[in-house]
Amino acid sequence: MEHYSGSNPDKFNMGEELSVVWRLLRALLIGYAIVTVCAHFYSSGVLFQPGYASQSEPDGVRYIPQPDGGSLAAIYLPNPAAKYTLWFFHGNAEALGDLEPLLRTINARGYAVFAIDYPGYGRSAGVP
Repeated sequence: MEHYSGSNPDKFNMGEELSVVWRLLRALLIGYAIVTVCAHFYSSGVLFQPGYASQSEPDGVRYIPQPDGGSLAAIYLPNPAAKYTLWFFHGNAEALGDLEPLLRTINARGYAVFAIDYPGYGRSAGVP
């Protein structure tokens, strides 16, 4: 059995090992580039899912006109005794129609409430 002592260059080929490292590095970079391109083109569809939100129109909804011709659905629940107005911005795949009971509960507990639907969500026009 032979043992490499570092003194015989025929037993160890540095060029071959570097070639393997470069091929591996190149494959990783190509893979990273493919993932990055896919993430760029598909991220909006994965992150923004307005189709799951309710399309129902809450009582008292108002529409705020936008410069692009669309409108944002908004609801304002005043409370004369309120010291504060809570500005409520919903999460992904939610809409005012889903959250109306929660907003009314907050209002009943002594707060005025203002909430909007993002563009493309609920009753608001546009795209997310």
